[in-house]
Amino acid sequence: GLTPVGRRGTHRICGWFWRACSPTARLHASCDDARVSTTPSGLPVEFVVVGVPASAQTKNRARKMSWMASVRSAARTAWPGSPLRTKVEVTLTYYARGGRLPDVDNMAKPILDAITGTIWDDDVQVQGCDSRRADLDGLYRVAGISVVLAEGFSSDQPFVHVKIREFTHQEHLK
Repeated sequence: GLTPVGRRGTHRICGWFWRACSPTARLHASCDDARVSTTPSGLPVEFVVVGVPASAQTKNRARKMSWMASVRSAARTAWPGSPLRTKVEVTLTYYARGGRLPDVDNMAKPILDAITGTIWDDDVQVQGCDSRRADLDGLYRVAGISVVLAEGFSSDQPFVHVKIREFTHQEHLK
């Protein structure tokens, strides 16, 4: 996770302070924690979608369809292959600055629906979804950060970070 550490708008990445709104911010190749190992399925995969997510309950259908098209496009870019047939878990984090924010549960449905058919075949494959909000101007201390997430921060715009992993465990109820 990301942890606030200092001045507003500044993030610490791999031992360096980085201002989130700086479009020139880049990761250093020596940041081993930023490397992601993949499973045979090719997961995890991640991408960002710049903009304010549409709520599942919005009455503005055109806005919702436009948002879903943006999500679908980003998903296709991140996953150009055929949709997976394996079970997955999804983490959605909406980075924004104050103002009116969509409920995290209403934010998730249009995103998951837009990804269906691109990264996975059927939404029944999604075994879990962790959906949350975070302050775009928050101060974070990280041991490593993916290039994808760093690019989201450097946009200096609200964005959603989507990370999809292979579902690895089931809890046993007794």
